[in-house]
Amino acid sequence: MFPVRLVLREVAARCIPPGAEGQARRLWDALRADLTARLGEGGAERLFPHLQRRLLEEGSLILLDGLDEVPEAERRRKCLLEAVADLARALPPDRSRVLVTARPYAYDDPRWRLPGFEVLLLADFDQEQVGQFVQRWYQAVRPVMGWD
Repeated sequence: MFPVRLVLREVAARCIPPGAEGQARRLWDALRADLTARLGEGGAERLFPHLQRRLLEEGSLILLDGLDEVPEAERRRKCLLEAVADLARALPPDRSRVLVTARPYAYDDPRWRLPGFEVLLLADFDQEQVGQFVQRWYQAVRPVMGWD
């Protein structure tokens, strides 16, 4: 599966105007905006149609991160939930997965639930796992952040 990640608070801020209807096109617009930020307008214009076609025809793993970070103001969260459901319906079901992350306390509210999406919870780390995670995280980000 071809992976794609979008940060939902950025999607809501950039691609969902106040009072908008929730359609998959909102997430496609967000993906195009993300590509433009990384590759420039020309690169995004060349890549986006091919990437969209690949995702729609061959399937993908779509990671939509941080549903709980999207404000409800001006109906944005509801619009985003509708857009996610619309996108999930458009992707080939046998070759695609849509993974939406949210903190458990936030997703407990039934208004945030996505119909047809299974709810899975991550297990807590024990103390040893916390230490390993922190150590490996710092090893991974040290060169990127210039902490050497």
